[in-house]
Amino acid sequence: MPLKVNAEKEGVALAKQYHVQGYPTILFVDAKGELVGKIGGYMPPEGFSEEMAKALKLHKSLPSVLAKLKANPNDPEANAQMVAISAAREKPDQALAQLARAEKGHYKGPALAPAYNAVGDYYQTSGDLDKAIGYFKKADAASLNANDRAYALISLMVCHQGNRDVASAKAVAKRLVALEGAPKEYVQMAQDLLKGG
Repeated sequence: MPLKVNAEKEGVALAKQYHVQGYPTILFVDAKGELVGKIGGYMPPEGFSEEMAKALKLHKSLPSVLAKLKANPNDPEANAQMVAISAAREKPDQALAQLARAEKGHYKGPALAPAYNAVGDYYQTSGDLDKAIGYFKKADAASLNANDRAYALISLMVCHQGNRDVASAKAVAKRLVALEGAPKEYVQMAQDLLKGG
């Protein structure tokens, strides 16, 4: 059930509880009141619907991933899958431990880049852009498809801009524009940066 709350009036306690740092912020919360996902800042409709779908997919995958981990706590693929879930729920210590188990198991499958992207998202949302950049670079290197790589690149571009590192942002933007299969809105953002001087 959707609920709109003014975090500066009646929603002050909720904003504090869920670590809201900017507006607008969309929270995805389960029936127990636990955070499932978060979207910080304005996002165009297409990107917003994708983020909503991602939050729902992660939430629905939790029982099966937990079952895999119960059967084998060191399963590298299940640990990689769990990283995105833990990061979305703002449990960075869990996410990093799970990522370490996936890396220790030499996992290189399709869940690795989204795991790196999820940890990067956590750090980016928390304002630690340097840590975010490190994880988005790992996601770029581990990507097995254009969507994961494009997400890593657009995130890198935004982080570099946040650090006022225009040269690095433009270098990433050029790679993004050249990436076959990248989402059009990401390519447009990269082109806008490159045209902006």
